Amino acid sequence: MLGKLVGPLVLGVLIASAALNLWASVRFFFSLRELYKLQAWVQYINSTQTAARSLVSDSVEYARQHPSLDPVLQRFMKAGTNPVPPQAAAPSNPGR
Repeated sequence: MLGKLVGPLVLGVLIASAALNLWASVRFFFSLRELYKLQAWVQYINSTQTAARSLVSDSVEYARQHPSLDPVLQRFMKAGTNPVPPQAAAPSNPGR
């Protein structure tokens, strides 16, 4: 009698394992697809952020040469913020 139950029991475990593996595979597939969408979105955001920082940096540099642009920049930037980090001063060699 015990021998008659082993076959169906093993078959039941095999079917349950197959169903669990199918569920995990489908979940992995959709998670991976969502990950690729998010990676594309992050790349878009990073490129937009880089372009915006470049625009701000170029605007500040242009304003240094053309002071008439300062009122326009002050209207869009908060007081006291420095959008461009200060560059390290080049060491001067007075002996040369």
